[in-house]
Amino acid sequence: MFVYVQDRFTRPNPIRLDVAVSIDDVIDVKVAGVDAHVSQMYEWTPFQEGRLDQVPKDPEGRRAWLKKGQFFPPVSADQRQALTRWYGEQAASIRYAEGFEICELGRQPSDTELRRLSLLPSGEVKAELRASRAMRPRRPSRNPACPGTRVDPFRTARNLVVVLHCL
Repeated sequence: MFVYVQDRFTRPNPIRLDVAVSIDDVIDVKVAGVDAHVSQMYEWTPFQEGRLDQVPKDPEGRRAWLKKGQFFPPVSADQRQALTRWYGEQAASIRYAEGFEICELGRQPSDTELRRLSLLPSGEVKAELRASRAMRPRRPSRNPACPGTRVDPFRTARNLVVVLHCL
């Protein structure tokens, strides 16, 4: 299965959100990963977007700036709709999300298969996956910017499809 990651581009076609997943439980790890890319996050991209003057100088301020919408924007209306499809009433409390479109070139999984892959909440299956992850070996991060981060190379797509972790 291949997925397109949601971005802000709308040409030639805007993304169709087949799946949106909560990243609330991993947002700090994702921010740490993005934060490690200093030249892209605090120099080049803000320069290109004409907002270099908005970049905080201190490390904590920079991470807060990323988290407040510079890189992780609030949940959009499209994401909220997709989240509601998969999370039901719980979707209203989700603060950070990532959206995906299932690529037509790969496998077209059913909703049941997506839940089994732990892309989405599913009760028993998710609990079993959490237990199996606890038994897998983990290696420490090699990135000095994120020394406390531990990486599980077998993480589910919810934590890995957007590869913004410290690897």
